[in-house]
Amino acid sequence: MPLKTFNIKIKGIEKLRQELLTLERQTQGKVLQDASFEGVDMIRKRAQQIVPIGIDKVFKYRGTKTIHHKAGNLKRSIKARRLKRQHPRLGEAAVRVRRRRGGDSPYYGYFVEYGTVKMVSPDTGHRPFMRPAFEIEKRRAIARSIRHLRSRVRALRGA
Repeated sequence: MPLKTFNIKIKGIEKLRQELLTLERQTQGKVLQDASFEGVDMIRKRAQQIVPIGIDKVFKYRGTKTIHHKAGNLKRSIKARRLKRQHPRLGEAAVRVRRRRGGDSPYYGYFVEYGTVKMVSPDTGHRPFMRPAFEIEKRRAIARSIRHLRSRVRALRGA
C-alpha cells in the first residue's frame, strides 16, 4: 500500500529565511522542526475530530485468538511526529495512524480512509478523515507554523 505524502513549500518569506540562516545549523533544524510540528499538530487534532468511531467488537481470529476492538481505537492512534530521517534541518513532520503491537492495533485505518472493493454502499463505504483534515486545516497550519517560526527566530536572535 503506497504511503500518501504531501510536501508544502512556503514562498514569500525570504526575510524570515535570511534571519533563520543567521542561527547555528543545529538550532536551525530544531526551530524548523518545532514550527512544522506546530502546524501538523493542528491537522492531527482535526483528523481526530472527524474520524469515524465504531463500536466495541470481540471476534475470534482463525478460531483460536480472541481479539477485542475498542471503540475509538483508530482515533487514539492518530499521532503527529517529527521526522528526522534524511534531512533533519528541513523541519519535516507527519500525521499518521500509529500501529501498535497486539490485537488492538488499528490496522484498518487505510481501509477506512480509502475503502476496499467490498465497501460499495454509501452507508458502509470509505470515510476519509486524513485528507479532509489536511484540506480543512492546511492554511491555518501554515500560518501557525510561520508565526511560531518567526517568534522563535526573533527570540533566539535577540537572546
